[in-house]
Formats: sequence, structure tokens, C-alpha cells
Amino acid sequence: MSKSQEKANNIFTLRVLRYSSCRKQSYKINKNDFLFYPAIAPGFWMRNAEIGFYQTLADAERTIRKVVKQGKENIYGFFVGEKPLNKLEDPYLFISCRRYFGDGSLWLESKTPYKGPNPKTIRFKEGDFVEFEHNGYVRLGIVRNTPDKHIDKYKIINFVMTEDGKTSYAEWNTPTLKVVPPSCPVPRKYAAELREQLKKSQEDELDELPF
Repeated sequence: MSKSQEKANNIFTLRVLRYSSCRKQSYKINKNDFLFYPAIAPGFWMRNAEIGFYQTLADAERTIRKVVKQGKENIYGFFVGEKPLNKLEDPYLFISCRRYFGDGSLWLESKTPYKGPNPKTIRFKEGDFVEFEHNGYVRLGIVRNTPDKHIDKYKIINFVMTEDGKTSYAEWNTPTLKVVPPSCPVPRKYAAELREQLKKSQEDELDELPF
């Protein structure tokens, strides 16, 4: 099968990611969220606004440029996933995935199967501040471990705060494609808290060693 024939049997899904508000974003703990959640992490909300299906990657990227050209300020980014046609597949697996910033520039591309880390895609190191999205919420975090030869994910630490001001850390194993540089200034108090929670997570791991 030729490369062009193979591509003809795939489809490209484009998701447009938008901020939930048109206002300028910042990392914060919104007290209103305590009405729904017992603990909140610094971050902001986004939404999957639109989805489109295209026969080629070029068609999908043409739409990205068109959306960017419209100049709306509420664009967080874009995600393009490549799936096979006429075949049952795991809904969460893709032949390839591409993550774009709000200005349409490509951040990273990831392909299946995973064949070990590509140095060009490992753009963060331990202690770097990053942001990542989970269930529509963009969280501020700090890198604990980078991807290894077995899994294409970062281990990230973030912290959550309860309504009475108590903090604790959470660990996340997040795909490389979803980990991006902070899109907002990182407040000093959050930076200090993240470094402290990273240290606590490392100390807790040492305490769990059997020797």
C-alpha cells in the first residue's frame, strides 16, 4: 500500500480549545469552585468548543489558520488526532496526535506505537513549571520526572487547597503532548508552594523505600 493510499484510510479530527471566559486568564484558586469541589488547584477553565473531521492533515491545519486569522482572543489551542477509518479502535488511542498553541504554531507531535523518548520532545526538566489540562481545567504544576523509555509521560506535582487554606500535593502522570509551558505569569506564592510540595513528594517516596 502506498503512503498516499494509507493516508486515504485515515481521518483527522480537529478540536478547538477555548478559554471558558474571554477575560485575560491567570492562575488562581477561585473560591466559587469550593461550592462543587472540596479542594482546588491553581489554574483556569477551558472548553472543547468545536470539533471538525478532515480527510488530510493539511485540511485540518488550514482550518486552524482560518480560526486564528479570525483573531478571537479566547483561543487556548488546538488538538489534531489521526484515526483509522472503517476500523474499531480504542477511543483514546491515536495513530498520531498534534498539539498547537492558540496562535496556530505546532507544539509537539506524538505517534503510536511509542518507541522511546525523542530528545526533541523532552522540553522540560525536573523543577520546571508547566501547565496541563485535565477534564477541562488547566492546572499549574512542577515537573518531578521526565518521560522514560517505557512511557511517554511526565510525572507532575501540583498542589490543591481546601477552603480553610490547607494545602497538599497530587501526582499526575501526564502525556508529553499535554504538558506545555506556563501561559500566564506564575505568582511567587504559587511557585514557592509548588517547590515545597515537590520536596515533600520526594521525601515521602524515600520514606516508602524498604531499606
